[in-house]
Amino acid sequence: LASTSGAILLPESYNYFLQSYIYKSMSATLATRLHDEGWEYGKRRFKMFTFSQLFSRAGHSLVESVPVEARITPIRHLRFTSPCWFFVSSPENQILQELAQSLLSDREGRLGNNMLQLLAVAVLPPSELPAGGFTECDVETMSPITVYKTDETKHTTYFSPHDAAFEPYIRENARRKYAAYMGNEPDLRDFSIRPLEERDHGVTINFKGTMIRGYTGRFHVTGQSDVLRFLYDTGVGSKNPEGCGMVSLMDGYRRQGEEGENA
Repeated sequence: LASTSGAILLPESYNYFLQSYIYKSMSATLATRLHDEGWEYGKRRFKMFTFSQLFSRAGHSLVESVPVEARITPIRHLRFTSPCWFFVSSPENQILQELAQSLLSDREGRLGNNMLQLLAVAVLPPSELPAGGFTECDVETMSPITVYKTDETKHTTYFSPHDAAFEPYIRENARRKYAAYMGNEPDLRDFSIRPLEERDHGVTINFKGTMIRGYTGRFHVTGQSDVLRFLYDTGVGSKNPEGCGMVSLMDGYRRQGEEGENA
């Protein structure tokens, strides 16, 4: 993505603008189906896609502007040096194919208040995770992982990677998403996820007025390969279509249970 001004200026929480850019780049039929329907599991609907944060080789800087009105907190924006890029992931090929085709046919679009030109679309190879068997791997977040519960009073509690509830909630979220998309229950007996860092890296995202708490960092994940591949495509944890839970494989992975394949 490139801006004619050479810079892209976005609010500090820009997930909604990236999500809007993705939806507007799809056909109206697909965008409506994903937004309004998705894949059902009970009362829940899953969109089955996620996206990363925005990246730039030159990085970004924080810009603050003070409103004219007195006693108002300065408005914080991020200035990205053009060109920038981000990643979209989904287990549903139609989403990725149509998104790529639409972007290539109409190379101009709006991201927030920025008019951008699309320079290129790249389709990355599938993950190196095997098709079957038990696997363990290290992953790094490309967008924050968010895990939460909402009680009967509508109060939301977010869990950090070091909270005891973090792994069980991710496991249950994975079960529902997998069952909604695949039509059968996943094998989660060996599933686990644990942080590789002692300190939590928490971030807060303002998504259309809703404050979402997420965590970035590196994690060690184990489980059946089909489950891990699915989470790699859909995102880990909740709020995936809001730009949460996208991960990348760190160098190498370990697969156990087959002689000679441990790395």
